[in-house]
Amino acid sequence: MSPNLRWRQTSVSLMSLNNSQVNSLDSLRFGFIASIVASVSLPLYISLPMVYAGEFGLPVAQVGIILMLVRLLDGFTDPLFGRLIDRTKEKRFQKWIIPACVILTIAYSAVLNPPSSALTKTSLLIYLAVFTLFVSLANGVISVALHAWPPCWTSELPEQKKLVNRREQFTVIGVITATLLVTQSQNTLFISYLFCLTVIIYFAANNLPGQGGTLTARNRLRLSALAPLRWTLTYLFLNALANAVAATLFLFFVTDYLLFSKGAGGQLLILYFVASLVGIPLWSKIITWLQPRMTLSISMTLSIIVFLTTISLDSSNAPYFWVICFLNGLIVGAELICPSLIISLKLSKNGDLKENPSTVFGVWSLLTKLSLAVAAGLSLPAIGLYGYNPGVSKGSVVLLAAYVGIPCILKLASLALVISEKPYGKNSL
Repeated sequence: MSPNLRWRQTSVSLMSLNNSQVNSLDSLRFGFIASIVASVSLPLYISLPMVYAGEFGLPVAQVGIILMLVRLLDGFTDPLFGRLIDRTKEKRFQKWIIPACVILTIAYSAVLNPPSSALTKTSLLIYLAVFTLFVSLANGVISVALHAWPPCWTSELPEQKKLVNRREQFTVIGVITATLLVTQSQNTLFISYLFCLTVIIYFAANNLPGQGGTLTARNRLRLSALAPLRWTLTYLFLNALANAVAATLFLFFVTDYLLFSKGAGGQLLILYFVASLVGIPLWSKIITWLQPRMTLSISMTLSIIVFLTTISLDSSNAPYFWVICFLNGLIVGAELICPSLIISLKLSKNGDLKENPSTVFGVWSLLTKLSLAVAAGLSLPAIGLYGYNPGVSKGSVVLLAAYVGIPCILKLASLALVISEKPYGKNSL
């Protein structure tokens, strides 16, 4: 039997379990919630170092360490919050999302406007750590809830895809909006924007479908119950790590190897995000005919091919990098929507996992955050060890090798695991 036919049969069998349809208004309400998650994630690691190291004179290394530790701690709490969401009986997602949005907005306003005149440098570092942690924890709660919601809303994979697509579209829109505000240093306007998002989300999240709890979710999900996901989570983590390394080294590569200005680097990011926004509906149509796992493998293959063309670039033909950024943005549209659908299919085949979706997606959230921490913690020291010095080492071959080589190797390893996984075997999708 062909994989395509199996994929459609799986979709049909899931449809028989729950005939819930997703209307356009509800999908827009659901997707809009994601805009606040994306709007905070990027500025948190762009604007805060500028405020605390640039304006208040704190050592940039100490600010960086605090942000990294907060990210790691926040990641490890995601499965815990997922567990608590699973154990909430009624309106479980809005009961967690709405308070989290309020906490996030207040904490972010506080962290961008510290009472610097009343604090010593040590107190200022503690202040930064505390309120950044509140922002990250609240952001983590919203993210976990949004990822767990679609399989609880409907068991129809085409309907889940509508929700996932809308979520990722608003995520990208949130990133673009935040990038524009942060790069223009519009902190007051940005906080007002977050406040408006919170008010709208209060009404958007209210009484959306799929929020009923389950009695079986009261039982603790054992670590061994995640065994059917171990192969899937491994290749998804490797792919996320590849993307995280590329993101970590992006601005260094653009400014020190291709010799673009930082302003051009910001424009390239906007182009990348816009292309990914365009790519989401295109890949969604492909998923209709191919299973999500096969779609992901195709997108990774294309990503490797396009990324490898970067080797031919230097400062003399750097403008071609605009084309590469646009193509990579189109391709990454698949990598935004496939992981959630792949995990959702896994949940549908396992009772323990199906009754604890927030816990499972909390584990996935932990892994994505670990990929960001590992990328920064390993790639930057590695290129420094081999002689790269930011702002000084122009046209560094080490930087080129790291920016292109590490992500491609990781994606090849991920692709090998995807291909070697049995299509519909015991522990596969």
